[in-house]
Amino acid sequence: MKADDPDEKPSEHTLVWCGVREDLSGLYPKDKEFAWWTFSSCTASMSVLEAPNYLGKTGTGTIFSIQTSSGKDIRAHSYFDSEDEILLPPGIYLKVIDSVSQADGLHIIHLREIIPPFKMLDDPFDLSQLKTTPTQSKPLLNTFKAPTEQENYAPINVTPKSSVQAPSKQGKLS
Repeated sequence: MKADDPDEKPSEHTLVWCGVREDLSGLYPKDKEFAWWTFSSCTASMSVLEAPNYLGKTGTGTIFSIQTSSGKDIRAHSYFDSEDEILLPPGIYLKVIDSVSQADGLHIIHLREIIPPFKMLDDPFDLSQLKTTPTQSKPLLNTFKAPTEQENYAPINVTPKSSVQAPSKQGKLS
């Protein structure tokens, strides 16, 4: 992993904002809980959403205010210096706290990250099968030499886990 990899950055416990140019208020009733499955570019500054390349100042739109502890501050890596960009990872679980609709077509939906009722993302392999050290330690060589029979390492078998099943339509995910 690179030093600037988002996985190595500390998570931000903060309020972030993102918006879209359509009315999504009907999809997010109060108390709804759901998984947010996309990477989302958000901002720490609500005023950024007024820019023409985002929501602008007129027309229909939905603003999400999201209380999260999973946001990654990527300002130093963002193409746009003034956006205060925060990246939300996929697989966070959110609850609709409240919403409001303005007469001018603007809808604001307040979301809060909560602990999911089950593990959202699972490791693809059972890593406990891996040995931490090879059966025989060898010094590094400058040239490649095929190992002899005596130098072979013990084989490592990794078995993929069975796939994670999503809940049925009666479940909480939508």
